[in-house]
Amino acid sequence: DLLEGAKQIPKCFPKGGSNKKTLIVFTMGGNDVAKIAQLGGDASAAEVNAGYPKAWKVAKEAVAYLDEALAYLKNPKHFPKGSFVVFANPPEFTDASGNMAACTSAGLAGFKPWKKPVELEKIVTYVLEGFAKAAVDNEADMIWLLEHFCGHGWVAAGPNPDTNNGCYKPGNKLYFDETCTHPSSAGHKAIFEMFQATIAE
Repeated sequence: DLLEGAKQIPKCFPKGGSNKKTLIVFTMGGNDVAKIAQLGGDASAAEVNAGYPKAWKVAKEAVAYLDEALAYLKNPKHFPKGSFVVFANPPEFTDASGNMAACTSAGLAGFKPWKKPVELEKIVTYVLEGFAKAAVDNEADMIWLLEHFCGHGWVAAGPNPDTNNGCYKPGNKLYFDETCTHPSSAGHKAIFEMFQATIAE
C-alpha cells in the first residue's frame, strides 16, 4: 500500500541509489486491488450512490505512488550509471467479472459482492491505465500481468468455471491460491517466466 511502499525504496537503497548500473524488478498493486475489492464489498448504500469514493481513493494513491517510485528509480542523480526498471501491473482474481464469490474462501478473505460490479471494472481499468502511463512517462518496462492472468482467475479457471466469461479458455490453470488474490505455484511460475522473458529481451 501507499504508506508501506514509501518505506521500501529506502530499505533497498539506503544510500539513496547506486553508483553501479542497476536492474530493479518488482511487482506492485496487488494489495491495492485487494483493498479496493474489500472496500467496494463493504461500501454503504451512500458510498455506492457516491460512486465508491473510498475505493477510488486507494486506486488514485496506488497510481500516484507508482509514478513517484519510478521517477526516483529512473533518476540519474540516484543511479548515475543507469537503471533498468521492470515491473508488473496487478492481477485481478475475478477475471474482470467482479464475482467475488467465485473464490472458495472469499468470505474468510473478507471479499463481499459489489452492489455495482461494473464500477470495480472501471476502477481496475483506471489503475491499469495509470500504471501504463507511468511506465511510458518514466521510460520503464511493464509486464502485462493482469492481461496474462485473465482467464486464470477464480471465475474462469476455478472449480466451477464460467465458460461465458470473456477471459475463459478451456484447460487454463488457476493462477491464484486460497487467499483469493495471491498467486498459486502455477501463478508464481508464470510471473517468473514473464519477467525472465522481458529481462532477457
